[in-house]
Amino acid sequence: MAPAGRAVRSMHRRSLSFLSFDDVWKMRIEHPYSLFVKDGDLLWSCGQCPLDSIGQVLDPGDLLKQAVAVVGFIRRFIAEMGCDVSDVGRLVVYYVKTKDGDAEALINLFGQQFGKNVLITPVAIPYFYYDGMLVEVDVFGASSDKEHRKIIDQKSGIELEVVDTGTLLWANLSARNPSVDRGSLSAALDYLATEAGLSTQNMLSVQWFVGDESALALVDAAILTGLCWSRCDVVNTEFDGYWAMAEFTFCKAPVSHHSVTMGVRGTEDGSIEVNFRHCDDRFYIDGRDNSGTRGLVAQTEAIMTAIEHVLKASGLGFAAVRKSTTYYVSSSSAEELHDNMAVRNRYYSKPGPASTGLPVKSFCRSDALISVKLIG
Repeated sequence: MAPAGRAVRSMHRRSLSFLSFDDVWKMRIEHPYSLFVKDGDLLWSCGQCPLDSIGQVLDPGDLLKQAVAVVGFIRRFIAEMGCDVSDVGRLVVYYVKTKDGDAEALINLFGQQFGKNVLITPVAIPYFYYDGMLVEVDVFGASSDKEHRKIIDQKSGIELEVVDTGTLLWANLSARNPSVDRGSLSAALDYLATEAGLSTQNMLSVQWFVGDESALALVDAAILTGLCWSRCDVVNTEFDGYWAMAEFTFCKAPVSHHSVTMGVRGTEDGSIEVNFRHCDDRFYIDGRDNSGTRGLVAQTEAIMTAIEHVLKASGLGFAAVRKSTTYYVSSSSAEELHDNMAVRNRYYSKPGPASTGLPVKSFCRSDALISVKLIG
């Protein structure tokens, strides 16, 4: 983080374009977000949903038909952004599991549509707030030439795929219950990172998903090797063939890092944790409330206030955010979604960032009810 009074390099020197929601989907709550955002060579989407123009679910209850509909939306909107399907580099496919093997079916479907070199992360979540909706997809793209490589640790079977965009590197790790002793997991991760040419000093962001309690051994190994910052970076998902998965973003140069802990106004409990990372003119910031005492909306308010403080201290604001990803733990009440979303919405103006907010099963060994992650 830049020292107090010193601003991070301006975020506004690249070409910037937004695709509006207005003529596509009508959501059930007013919001400031964009369908797609393109900043220089990089592209982000909000969660792409199988909804018609008035917000009704297409093919309710049919996972693969909905996935096909989402493919069509992605192709359409990418073209409207002046981009090509070949610009897609990573897809995060959130879905409600209907049967064993759904994850593999989705990987195959999106791989056939966007190419075998696209990173695909299937993440099983408990539900969506639209009845009958079973899938939502985040798109990460780059209009630059990309290089893909895949490394497998033969002993453990853990796989690491990397897409090099020229400025950023996206990496996906996947493990199917490795048949090695737990002590060998750190060695496997070190091997994969070394072979892929990845340095933890250059890691801008990370998110882990675990489908089984025993996978925490791999998370602990990742913490030891620097490929996970804390167990707060881990979401519990339903097992669907994958013991654990992780997605990373790396820069080409070392990343500056600063962590801040603070209390909510009027307290000194130090329960709000914000991590700020930046490299050149790209940044990543995340926040969580570890108090275990506040409800979802109160945690959201505390986190957004803390993030605003850290951004201002870095000479930035929410206008510099290009992609927002929020995971939270709650009931299936649409009111909870809207109340939580309304808090976050207040910090943005149109055209806002691409934004995705989703319920998750839980955070790994954490009392947090929500995690907010922003990229700019």
